Amino acid sequence: MASSNKWEVVSKNKKNPGENQKLSPKRRNELIENMPKLTIKDPIELDQTLYSAFLPKEQAQPASAVNAKDDTSKQNGNKKNPNHKKNKKDEKKTKTVDIDFAISQLDPKDLKVVLEKTQSMFPNHETIWLKDLASYLNNKLENAKDIDPVYGGRSSGFPLDAVPSAMAKELRAFMKQFSKEILDNIFFYGIKTMLQEIGRGVPVHGFKVFLQLISQTKAETGLDNIPQYLDMLKMHQNSPGKCLSLLWALGQCGNKHFHLGLRVWLELMLPALEIRQVAHFPVDYLENLFKKYPNLPKKSYGLVSLREYFQVLDVFFSPKFTLANDLKNRLITVYPTIKTLAYGEVPSETLRTFFPSYLTRFPNTKPKEMREELLVCMTECLIIDKQSFGVWCQLYTKHLASSGRLLNYINNNWSRLSSRFDKKVLRENLRSFSVTNEELEVHTKGKQEGLKECQAATKDLMTKLTVAHFPWSLLVFFIVSIFAGIVVYDIFSSPTFRSSKTMQFLEHYGILAIMEKIYHSVHNLATVSINWLKINFPIFYNQVRETVVPFSITVWNSSKDFLINAEEYSRPYRALAIEKFIQLYQWIYELSPEFWIRCEELVWLSWDLLKDYSFKAWIHAQYFAGEAYHWLTEHVLTGSLSKEAIKDTALWGVEHLQNCTSILISWTKTFFLASK
Repeated sequence: MASSNKWEVVSKNKKNPGENQKLSPKRRNELIENMPKLTIKDPIELDQTLYSAFLPKEQAQPASAVNAKDDTSKQNGNKKNPNHKKNKKDEKKTKTVDIDFAISQLDPKDLKVVLEKTQSMFPNHETIWLKDLASYLNNKLENAKDIDPVYGGRSSGFPLDAVPSAMAKELRAFMKQFSKEILDNIFFYGIKTMLQEIGRGVPVHGFKVFLQLISQTKAETGLDNIPQYLDMLKMHQNSPGKCLSLLWALGQCGNKHFHLGLRVWLELMLPALEIRQVAHFPVDYLENLFKKYPNLPKKSYGLVSLREYFQVLDVFFSPKFTLANDLKNRLITVYPTIKTLAYGEVPSETLRTFFPSYLTRFPNTKPKEMREELLVCMTECLIIDKQSFGVWCQLYTKHLASSGRLLNYINNNWSRLSSRFDKKVLRENLRSFSVTNEELEVHTKGKQEGLKECQAATKDLMTKLTVAHFPWSLLVFFIVSIFAGIVVYDIFSSPTFRSSKTMQFLEHYGILAIMEKIYHSVHNLATVSINWLKINFPIFYNQVRETVVPFSITVWNSSKDFLINAEEYSRPYRALAIEKFIQLYQWIYELSPEFWIRCEELVWLSWDLLKDYSFKAWIHAQYFAGEAYHWLTEHVLTGSLSKEAIKDTALWGVEHLQNCTSILISWTKTFFLASK
């Protein structure tokens, strides 16, 4: 390093002699005074923006306070007070109010001022107008109580219906000027922001009013983005509040449009049934939708596609969806309505497309309820749409086991279904099935699954179709009609009722006198009984009330207390028994998954075996009864005990009984006339 025009050698071992010396107090003060100083300046004044209108409570500190703070800092210099702490934010506790009161305080004049200011600052940015409106509404309702996310117990139009009429009119007039594309984007933004605010613990009543307003302005808004909302639902499935708010917001379009509400339920709420915490809302929504529209609109038929219908069928009847029993029963209650919508307005032209899916789905179905439903549905297809028979013939050999179960179902319920089937078409198909069964018997040697079942059911049905049953009911009706007609003709063709043949017949054989006597006897007995009851019933009633009623009340209270105590005492034991039974069922199922299916098959096999042997036993009993009758006729019922002798004796007895009756009636009539 050069100094005073001389060169000095710089060495690492060279030490500064004053390096370790301490500074004197005078030197230290000089260094402090010469050091650069930091001066605190006034904060930069920000430009006024739109958000200053939404945050009226947050204001900048007065200039006097800032100046006083600067003067104090200058006087104190570099002195520091360790006990002085500054709070960055002043926490102010806001008082919550009822949501109805908060909504009633919305001022249309304030809204108009805010909207005009927004439009003047951003004249060509419609998206900003809507975002500012959403922020304004949520800011106004931020102090409202955070109640049920879906407003349970309220009307379907709440909270928008609770908005003052002038405010609602202003909002609706403002929303009508925007296109569907802008509303779709804003709707997505509103839902996304709403979910973020829920995550922060901020009330979102204002956003819900905003989303409800969009749905009422253009009901189909947001439905094009349902896959994105479904992804949101899966993303937040561990947060029930977010899921319920999302489902509620998308479900608002169904308040006034049935087909849109049904679309939202099928595409968004049906998958939401897998989330146990929110499964109750889709069920409630579907029930309310059908209650609101008891008479289904014509344009709603066919809204449920084939794929969606079978998704519903799987959810409602499949054990994979672990729904609560009450929810599952409620869904099964509304299932027929969904099936009607899927079949369309003219089922006779659409069921042929459903039949193949029913038939192919049957072998893979294990729950008994779903198997019964599939059999009922396939039978309806065959009854209503005759073209389903042609589809069945094409799929018969490919789905032989399913066809066998269907034929058995028709055979077992033939007494109930015979009047609904077109017997000519059914007979032709059964003949075709018989020929196919014989061909399969030759080619597969009877080893194909379901072939034996098909052969037996086809044979029984053919027998029932060819054998005609005697119409006993028609015969009885015919005989009664003829007899009644003769009596009526006789009465109306005679001058008087007394001169009719019917009246003469009744008088001649004493039937009329007996009927009059019975009538008078019954009338006298009824009169005596009524008089006795009028006198004695109040006496006996008072005695019973004084003696029996207190004892009955005591017994009733004791029984009720006993049942209540028994129920409370046995509750843990019953729960334990149910739990152990479920564990036992699962243990058996894990040991052998086919155990219960095998048990069911054995039960049905035993029933079929018992039915067959009972039928054979009945045939043998009839045969032995006939043989016994013939033996008795030939060896016992002969001579005076023959059929002819018994018949003659019976006729003789009837004639003598008739003569005795006539003599008795004549004597009685003579006696009564003589006594008068």
